[in-house]
Amino acid sequence: MDINVSLLEKVKEAVLANPNRVNMEKWFGAEIAGGVYTTSLEMFKNDCNTTACIAGWAIFLGNPNNVDYAHFAAADLLGLDLPTSDKLFLSHYWPRKFYSLLLSAKTQEEYAQVVADRIDHFIATEGRE
Repeated sequence: MDINVSLLEKVKEAVLANPNRVNMEKWFGAEIAGGVYTTSLEMFKNDCNTTACIAGWAIFLGNPNNVDYAHFAAADLLGLDLPTSDKLFLSHYWPRKFYSLLLSAKTQEEYAQVVADRIDHFIATEGRE
């Protein structure tokens, strides 16, 4: 497995530069009237109060024309097999330390920093953790 570290570093930089656009619970999308959540890469491209997770940012930065099956598309872009991608894309599979920090983040800046730290740890462990 050859992890696309370059793209992951770009995702990390984007997350830190745009803390209000990070949400590990959704690929990409926005809450619209009545609390309904919609998934739209077009909205994300236009910054219409949309957020994305690591996978969503990877698609947006790596190949915004391929959004079918977001999990698979992002895994391919990052050079990850599916079980390894789950460790990065699904926060409840993160090492407990990072998952706990994510849940206890009090600001979007703290939340984004946890996501960035998680990406660093994933790279440092070559996807094992």
